[in-house]
Amino acid sequence: MGEPSFQLPQVCIRLLNDKLFEKKKIACKEIEILTKDLNSRNQANHIKELIEYFHKNFIENSSPNSKIGGLLAIASVAVALDQDSKFYLQEICRSIFLCTNDYQRDVRYRALESLYNVAKCARSNILVFLSEIFDIVVRSGEDSDQSIREASLLMDKLMKDIVIECTDFDIVNFIGLIRERIYALSPNTRKLILSWIDFLDSLPEIDLLVYIEDILDGLLKIACDSNLDIQRTAETILSELFEKLKMNPKCFDSKPLVKILLIHIQTDDHLVKNISLKWLDQFVRTIDERDILPNTAHILSVILTCFSSDNQMGNDNLDDCAEIEDFRHKNMILAKSIIENLMNLITKKPTRIETDIITDDKVVQEKISKSPTQEKDEDDLKISKILIVLLNHLEMGETISSPSKIAILEWIHKIYINLNNIAKIKIDPLIENKLNEILLHTLKDQCDDVVQLDLKVFTEINIDRRRRQEDYRYKDVIESLLQFFAKKLDQLRERMPFIIINLCRTIDSKIVYLTMSRNLLRYDIQFICFMVYTMNTILLTSNHLHALRNELRKDSSCEKESDISSHLEQNLFDIMYTAWCYSSVSVISLCFLTKRYRLASKLILLFGDIDITLDLLIEIDKLIQMLESPIFTSLRLDLLNPNGNHFLRKSLYGLLMVLPQSETFHLLRKRLQCISNLNVWEYDEEKDDRKFQHGLPNRLNQSKSSSSSQSEKAKQEDLERKIDYYIEIQDYLKSERQSSSTII
Repeated sequence: MGEPSFQLPQVCIRLLNDKLFEKKKIACKEIEILTKDLNSRNQANHIKELIEYFHKNFIENSSPNSKIGGLLAIASVAVALDQDSKFYLQEICRSIFLCTNDYQRDVRYRALESLYNVAKCARSNILVFLSEIFDIVVRSGEDSDQSIREASLLMDKLMKDIVIECTDFDIVNFIGLIRERIYALSPNTRKLILSWIDFLDSLPEIDLLVYIEDILDGLLKIACDSNLDIQRTAETILSELFEKLKMNPKCFDSKPLVKILLIHIQTDDHLVKNISLKWLDQFVRTIDERDILPNTAHILSVILTCFSSDNQMGNDNLDDCAEIEDFRHKNMILAKSIIENLMNLITKKPTRIETDIITDDKVVQEKISKSPTQEKDEDDLKISKILIVLLNHLEMGETISSPSKIAILEWIHKIYINLNNIAKIKIDPLIENKLNEILLHTLKDQCDDVVQLDLKVFTEINIDRRRRQEDYRYKDVIESLLQFFAKKLDQLRERMPFIIINLCRTIDSKIVYLTMSRNLLRYDIQFICFMVYTMNTILLTSNHLHALRNELRKDSSCEKESDISSHLEQNLFDIMYTAWCYSSVSVISLCFLTKRYRLASKLILLFGDIDITLDLLIEIDKLIQMLESPIFTSLRLDLLNPNGNHFLRKSLYGLLMVLPQSETFHLLRKRLQCISNLNVWEYDEEKDDRKFQHGLPNRLNQSKSSSSSQSEKAKQEDLERKIDYYIEIQDYLKSERQSSSTII
């Protein structure tokens, strides 16, 4: 377009092209007068021609001086039109927008100035270009020139003032604008985004929680910014929104928010993780459980990663170790809270139907349309999915932290104890088999707390509650453990004592020793010998087996008196003896513990017929040192009875003869020297043996004598059987060792 259809004074054109700003202002005054005259005569076409003239001849001119003149002229038109400028905003803004990105600094500055003046006149009408103005403000805020950056701030403030005045501000479209730009990485864009979100949140007529789905993900990403000011601003905004959320938790759809939070919980930034955990914890506490329960498995899979203490900060701002540890501690607490609240939702599930009927007619219809069988199948499926997630994490072994494993085991325990017993949830047998396999492998864990809880969970899951006899209830549990121990012996050697001690905490130690002794003989010799030695050491040293030691001691009178101990106690010693014979020193210590000194002395005399290896001497050495411990105080006191404990002294002297003259040899010799003044050998052993064979003289009456004689005869036969069995086992061990050496 060339000249307008009306006469534009040539002096105006010349002054607009002048380099002096004051002369340009004179021309702008003339343009204002002309525009007002045209507007008063409703000559809209002439006004558009005038704007187009300035655009073609000044704005599109290559000269920066002409562009500035065109910008001032167009702004003058808008000022003259005032409120009527809304009819020409398309033409006016097109020219100004073009110059905001000019390569010349003065042109960019005057473009911002012109836009500011146009916005002051158009007020709320300028909001139709809010998206373009927003981008201009962002771009100008990153300009290298300080005056342009300051001008962009003034423009931004003016736009916010206009929004406050506007009664019909289109918040939906503006949130869409924010959503499109919130993922920008430039600091200035993020600052502007945050300032607008904070501004909108401060307006009482706008409830920003309604649009939280559109901005939450972006806000959490901005909270990871390396700029500390940006990070803190985002944190403040999220905190304010969180407080509003707590007061009104049901004003939005929570499902998409949960997905967003789960993504950010997996970030390495502890601040963002902390914020996300806070929000999710609040959701689990307050929102409709129907929105949470279907996602329990997914939530668990994410939350369990929070128990790791190995994560590093995602940025370098929180480089203070104390602050990092504080975040980790807070995040751990929140993760535990979420897990506990999730479990509470699941365990209270049987009563959920009543609540649903009261609160939601739609739910009533859904419940009515489903049969009890369908609902139960769905529940079983959900529990199975949860178990699969838990097992997948637990199967990762050393790659996950101990707190994670403990949380997983607690969940498994609660699922079985609280749900399986109450709601009769049925688990797929394949999943249960996988569960038992993983629980057994978790026994190899290096964390004591994990192993303790793992044993507890494994035991309670596999206990056979249908059995009346307590020792048979745990039969499958202990047999499964023995099978696993045998397979993984090389990996479990060091941890075996700890595992067995804690197994005795979970199950009665008498049942553990009874069942293991019964089943050990099914395995190979190496495993039997190791297990017997380990179990014997635990028996003699662990405080947790005090009750078992007392049980065994109760049977000590069987060699002295005619009364026979209870069947269970005799059975316990007899069954243990059959396994303990695979370890010569272990069986001697068992005899010492139960005061079966006669049997001990007979067995020690047989040491001359077996191979005295270095390992055997080391075990004897340890036993003699163990005799100085409080557990064998009763045995040491028995040495003071010269007539009643001949076989004890004979046993100890027998060990003394087997040992080389080491420190332990002298330790035992000094102990025996304490009773050297007693007539140690004034005891007719042959007479005692004859008494076993022929019975005691008649002292009271024939009936009692006969009963006593039968009892002594039975004990003598039992003693001989035990000695024969020991000899048989030692011969078997000797032949196996010879076979092994021959093969090698």
